[in-house]
Amino acid sequence: RLSYTTIEGDNKTLPPIFQQQDGARILSTLTPRIVFDTRDNRILPSTGIFFEGSVEFGGGPFFGDLDWVRPNLDAARYFTMVKLKNGGRHILELHARVSLIEAYLGTKDVPPFLRYFGGGISDVRGFESRTISPIQNGTYIGGKKIVAATAEYSLPLSEEIVRASAFLDTGQVWDAGHTDPGSRVVNRTGFRT
Repeated sequence: RLSYTTIEGDNKTLPPIFQQQDGARILSTLTPRIVFDTRDNRILPSTGIFFEGSVEFGGGPFFGDLDWVRPNLDAARYFTMVKLKNGGRHILELHARVSLIEAYLGTKDVPPFLRYFGGGISDVRGFESRTISPIQNGTYIGGKKIVAATAEYSLPLSEEIVRASAFLDTGQVWDAGHTDPGSRVVNRTGFRT
């Protein structure tokens, strides 16, 4: 993947990590991945296992203005707990994701636009998007490590299209170097339709 990024701004109230980002950059990455997938359906799986391991290499031998490495692990297991007469299913999903990013070669630190921010509908629900993060001077600066996990039990309300679910989400984003205020673990439970 090849992209061009431009950041402009002169806000002296932002943390130093943001003030250092002015300018244009070319980002170049290569991401080899291994996938193991036995799910019965990619849209609404009810049985099976999904596992993906990848390592994103940015810059380095692939050129670009920043150099980083980002290993990722993503795993999920799906169980059919109850099978209804009309074909509907009660499904239990267990999902976990672990990832980190580190700068290398000529890049001193991972810039905020490559860091992790947790929260939001596809991550730890109940938190606004990008609000689980180390904070510096009142600004979310992102972390270099993320762990997130979900346990979700869903059941059909109208065939398989409309579903209700109860879930437990947990996640943590940390390690922004010397600015890290310490580890935080967040948990949320909820109900959605």
